[in-house]
Amino acid sequence: MVDCPHSTPSYTTDDTGFMCIRTSIVKKNQILWDEIEYIPEEEYVKRIQRKKPEKGDVIYTREGAILGIAAVIDRDCDVALGQRSMLLSPDQKQCMPEFLSMAMNCDSFLNNALKGMSGSASPHINVGDIRVFNMIMPPIELQKQFSEFTSQVDKSKVAVQKSLDETQKLFDSLMQEYFG
Repeated sequence: MVDCPHSTPSYTTDDTGFMCIRTSIVKKNQILWDEIEYIPEEEYVKRIQRKKPEKGDVIYTREGAILGIAAVIDRDCDVALGQRSMLLSPDQKQCMPEFLSMAMNCDSFLNNALKGMSGSASPHINVGDIRVFNMIMPPIELQKQFSEFTSQVDKSKVAVQKSLDETQKLFDSLMQEYFG
């Protein structure tokens, strides 16, 4: 478990192959890869000194309005953490990343993590707060079943969305034909 560097990365408009995950593209159990930004190689090397994020790691937003959102890094790529996030690397013999992400996205997890904090204008969670936090840990076989189930649900969501998009295109086309 490591904290992000406490500095703003220097982004570039060039596709350097070195990406940086801003907290704004971390949604519950999903990273919006289409909105990823790039950083120069020197910046990347600097930002991965504590740990290089890898496929299966969980990123967790730890500050501000988007506090307490987890998602699994679901691809092999050269990516670094932006600000206001932490990285968890679960031992997959004991904890599946998909289960950890889902559990960390539960309101009860965030509420427990925030216990005892004063009402500041910008609440935040430190790595130490998470490191000592206790959570349920079902047997690994149940976690694997859970991960497979969520994967199937995600595939179904994609198929339904594709169908909705096609239906909308057809509707728009017919509207144009009849009323255009």
